[in-house]
Amino acid sequence: MLEKSTLLNSEFTTDFLSKILVDEYGLFLQTKVAYWNFEYSDFFCRNRLFEIQSAKLFLISEEIGRQIIALGHYVVMSNEDFFLNSNLNAVNYKNWSKQETTKKIMETHLKIKIKIEEWNSLTKNAVDQNTSLLIDKIIFNHKEMIKELKL
Repeated sequence: MLEKSTLLNSEFTTDFLSKILVDEYGLFLQTKVAYWNFEYSDFFCRNRLFEIQSAKLFLISEEIGRQIIALGHYVVMSNEDFFLNSNLNAVNYKNWSKQETTKKIMETHLKIKIKIEEWNSLTKNAVDQNTSLLIDKIIFNHKEMIKELKL
């Protein structure tokens, strides 16, 4: 039987992972929209970058969902949950320049990365090893994707 503190840590971790899942999936959608709508002189390079990043973000979302299940909880997300829990603003790419689009995507990566780092520093000793490794991996991936967008 699980100790009460372990169960509470699991619920707290799952709640946070669920919130991160909402933001990761939201960024995935934003990146996919940028991929679909990008039409500039360097279309192929930038379009390919958004395609690769959206695939990475989808895989991150998958891993978060699997970790929530591994912690003994369900991934519960309705449309209402998604819109109520997302920390991301709606993005309208219409008439945006290449620089504006890239900047908004980069800002969202940074916002998510900072949120995860803050939580991670507060709970480093309270999370299980698999969740800790996943969080480190997500932070690393966001750092890498931010670098790619700066190029």
